[in-house]
Amino acid sequence: MVRVESAQTPLSVSDLNTRLLTQQYAKDAIAEIEKTADTIIATNPSLDVQKKMLEWKIYSAQRFKSFAFQTSPKLA
Repeated sequence: MVRVESAQTPLSVSDLNTRLLTQQYAKDAIAEIEKTADTIIATNPSLDVQKKMLEWKIYSAQRFKSFAFQTSPKLA
């Protein structure tokens, strides 16, 4: 049997729910941004616009993930 000990205390039910809701919100937001950017890319032949949309997708996903996966759910 393996026992893992951690200095962290388990999250309360409220904090766990906050974490789950925040992560789901980030996931949904990223999906909507990707869908919107893909629609713009598909309908706009400008390479500059397409490049900006790809940058928007990447930057948005990075920022949402960094916010949603904070150590403390209340910070997210």
